[in-house]
Amino acid sequence: MTTYLKFPDEQTAQQVLAQWYVDRDITEIRETGGTTIDYTYEMVDADGDVERYYSLHELTEEEMVDLISDPDDEFVSMKLVGTRELPAVETVFVRTEQYWITSSHAHALDIIGTIYKPTGTMLQTEEGDFPETAPIPGWHCNLIGELPVEAEPYVVTPANPVRTY
Repeated sequence: MTTYLKFPDEQTAQQVLAQWYVDRDITEIRETGGTTIDYTYEMVDADGDVERYYSLHELTEEEMVDLISDPDDEFVSMKLVGTRELPAVETVFVRTEQYWITSSHAHALDIIGTIYKPTGTMLQTEEGDFPETAPIPGWHCNLIGELPVEAEPYVVTPANPVRTY
């Protein structure tokens, strides 16, 4: 069942629905000017099928045994089949951004934001006529899933929802 929510503004929605409005770090991968070696290995299973494995360091015999000893896989051998030189890189923090988690196994959040309705006036342009619109009060979203208690005061029942699931 869809729950329709109308907040006075986006900031209020972010505070009330904070469990779905979170921070994430934005990073970039930048070349450092040096080079590194990429090692390519082949792992062979009992049926003779081959999978490739890549590493930025040369694996010891013990590390290869550990990799092919995984009980979920049926690899019987592993060997180094090649190397290549690559630009050395590093991951650099750029900034933190906030974003909406719009879906999970337990919810779906449809961010609508400001809704615009026609005013009844037609605007004329070189490309043709189109209806003038104006924002209606509030910041809107739809939710499928468990409604946080803090959001209960913002539940609305629109006669004609602008967007539905």
